Amino acid sequence: MGLIMEAISDLGKIAFSLLVIGFIIGLVFGVYAANANSNTYTSTQTTSNQPVQQPTVAMCGCDMTEREAQALRDYNKYLADDNRRLYDLLALKEGTILNQKFEIDALNAEIGRLKFEISVMKELNQNTNK
Repeated sequence: MGLIMEAISDLGKIAFSLLVIGFIIGLVFGVYAANANSNTYTSTQTTSNQPVQQPTVAMCGCDMTEREAQALRDYNKYLADDNRRLYDLLALKEGTILNQKFEIDALNAEIGRLKFEISVMKELNQNTNK
């Protein structure tokens, strides 16, 4: 039983670490994407004979329209929010597992104490029967 609890605890720690790393990476990328410099517009129209195209913005190493850039910013914001919710949920779950582990340790200590008391009572009973 203890081995299973240790394995669950280890898996929880690994998952927690991966979630924190993913959260940090998502947060960095989200902040970078959300803070795209609005002065990085490039002209896409070279002559007056060509049809007018939407202005593009250089973001994350690629050119995209302002609408696409805003959609990417919104997606990164939602992703960061989801990561934060998962982080909170995992921290709550990790705390629950830790509390259960402490309860199991307390119960094992109580069982050990009761076994000792039973052995003392058996010795007393044997001594009084002699």
